[in-house]
Amino acid sequence: LRLLKLVRALPKLRILVISLLQSAGAVGYVMLMVLLLFYLWAVIGVLFFAENDPVNFGTLHATFLALWRAATGDDWTDQMYVAIFGCDTNVYGGGADYGSHPEKCTKPSALGLLFPIFYFVAFQVIAGMMLINMFIGAIMMSMQDAKDDMANASTLFIKLWKAENLVAADFTVAQMLGKADKATATSDPFVVFSVGEGAEERVVKSSVKRKTLNPVWNQTLRISGYDEEQHAILKCTVLDWDRFGADDPLGIAKIRLSAIPFNKVMRFEVHLAHVPHGVLHLTIRKQKQVEGPMTDPIDPASPLQTVANRITLAQERLTSLVELVQEKQAADKAAAKLRTGRSFRSLGKSMRGIARSVSGGLTPTGRRTPTGGAGVGDSPDITRGMSVSSIRM
Repeated sequence: LRLLKLVRALPKLRILVISLLQSAGAVGYVMLMVLLLFYLWAVIGVLFFAENDPVNFGTLHATFLALWRAATGDDWTDQMYVAIFGCDTNVYGGGADYGSHPEKCTKPSALGLLFPIFYFVAFQVIAGMMLINMFIGAIMMSMQDAKDDMANASTLFIKLWKAENLVAADFTVAQMLGKADKATATSDPFVVFSVGEGAEERVVKSSVKRKTLNPVWNQTLRISGYDEEQHAILKCTVLDWDRFGADDPLGIAKIRLSAIPFNKVMRFEVHLAHVPHGVLHLTIRKQKQVEGPMTDPIDPASPLQTVANRITLAQERLTSLVELVQEKQAADKAAAKLRTGRSFRSLGKSMRGIARSVSGGLTPTGRRTPTGGAGVGDSPDITRGMSVSSIRM
């Protein structure tokens, strides 16, 4: 772990380590190409040189070792001379591998100049020169990318001073039952700072202050790899630490980082949202990855600090206004649904009343009850005295 701290402390060493890690993918593809090249040349070598040179090309794995020897430049010319003149001669040292073991040279044959020279020289140029340079090129490209990232990236320093008048989240059993004063309840607050979303999110956490509503941290936090475009807003989430279960939220504040100039210290006093009360005090500095001393902090009474404070306050008011509008819209939708439901219910009652009034004025035989109060038995028969034809009419 101390070695890792040393890497972070030395920027040049950090560039080297980052470049080596980033070049792992490109180096892997180069190694795959080397393996394919070695395999192709090994198959060709076994087919053409196995009988004349069984020591170097008798088997596939022996051929791999011989090709690695040729790629590193270790007496690869001896292998070429054996292929040109045969294993039974010692011309230019070509029979060095068979000098002490002549019994291994069972089928000497000279293959001439053309093919052995092309085989070994082409392999030496491709494997010994081009592919090795591809390794170096992949590492150098990763090193340049690491330098560019270091030059473009920034570090966000957050000085968390204190918080005031936070809401209470830890209550005793007596306080929850109303047998004790809830004014003595406390919280165990800590702050989570985050920028970005998804894979680009950067998160740091402060320490936990136990049993207080006015914690004092005086703690400096750092977010490395800050990007002005992807990390435009700093989200400050105050939570109550719980040993068991999820942490309780004590408020959220958002600060627009574009209002803060680089290499300047800006002071903020932000009011927490989504809670009745709570104030967070902190200072923020965006530092470019440049050498040299940092500039002095901005005077709290300077116009630049005033503008930053006004922007933050305006952002807080705008956020509150948006939340109020959203709540009003939700309330209007709920009221509209309620009115629609009441309208349908009143319409249903009216229809049912009409149906009852219509059905209540008729007898089971379809005769209408007289309004004079006569009963069903006393009502006159309206069909009496009519003929059958008149009824059918």
